[in-house]
Amino acid sequence: VYKVNNLGLAFFVRNKHSEAETHLRRALELEPNYTEARNNLGRTLIELGLIDDAIKELEIATKDLTYKFPEQSQSNLGIAYFHKNQYAKAQQYLKESLRIRSSHCVTSNYFARTLFELKNFKEASLAFDQAANNCKNEKIDEPIYYGALSFLKLDNVEEARARFEEVLAQYPNGMYAEQSKKMLMILKERK
Repeated sequence: VYKVNNLGLAFFVRNKHSEAETHLRRALELEPNYTEARNNLGRTLIELGLIDDAIKELEIATKDLTYKFPEQSQSNLGIAYFHKNQYAKAQQYLKESLRIRSSHCVTSNYFARTLFELKNFKEASLAFDQAANNCKNEKIDEPIYYGALSFLKLDNVEEARARFEEVLAQYPNGMYAEQSKKMLMILKERK
């Protein structure tokens, strides 16, 4: 059962999510109480856009008090609720996950995103700074970009500009590089 789960994970990291789902479901057929496989299946279902199915699996996973990594299933359930636009509920699970592992990149970024979506821009700006710090090794520019947007919402143009420039300096080919360039142009025109 462990090999089947690990094979599912191997497909997941290669972005072969349908194959991952098949193997993770097989692992759960072999061992229905194997929470690691259930958690991995939940994360895979999120990637496949099957959010309701993911929530169903992850809610089961979060109830397993013997699971060694509850912060993972808490985080994944938070991410699933985020994708359903249920930001307050997502925030609960993400916060619980961060209580256990405060420096996790993806979890801290999604937590900050919930604050942003709930229009708590001051808290979001601080949370995005923390997420950016947590995500340095993963080379993810999203928290810096959204941190800049948070500062814009707070009418702090200088902090926003600094973060858009940081995206371009640190991640010139990043996911948010082009958007940061556009935002800097808009800010230049606003002067």
